[in-house]
Amino acid sequence: MRTLIVEDSRSMREHLQEIVAPYGHVVQVADGRQAVSAFVRSLEDKKLFDLILMDIEMPVLDGHQALSMIRRLEEQRLGGIRTKVVMVSSLTDYENILKAQFEERADAYLTKPFEPEMLLEILRNHGLIDKGSFPQDDIESVP
Repeated sequence: MRTLIVEDSRSMREHLQEIVAPYGHVVQVADGRQAVSAFVRSLEDKKLFDLILMDIEMPVLDGHQALSMIRRLEEQRLGGIRTKVVMVSSLTDYENILKAQFEERADAYLTKPFEPEMLLEILRNHGLIDKGSFPQDDIESVP
């Protein structure tokens, strides 16, 4: 699984990487503009991301704007093929959740703070990782 982590907090980027790194390659960026650039590079290199974990509140370009741009690029260049996107945010209001899931077409919304198993369950439900159970020590090793 190729994952793009888009998060302005270094500690949260590292936390997310620890959770998903056992399942494949991870690229980290710190803002929405870098996310769009990384996505364009993945299109050009024909190495598409399977998953994007994106914060909403970020400098330069926020998560809503970045995801909207990524979805437009997918429509233009991939003919409807969509990358799975999980918005990972501390924002808990319905306006942000609905905007992410219905306007930008995020596949899931995860509110910080969260337990690693919550993210893994989302990935299982979207067919990104095996639906089988995971060894307990894998989950316990993630802070």
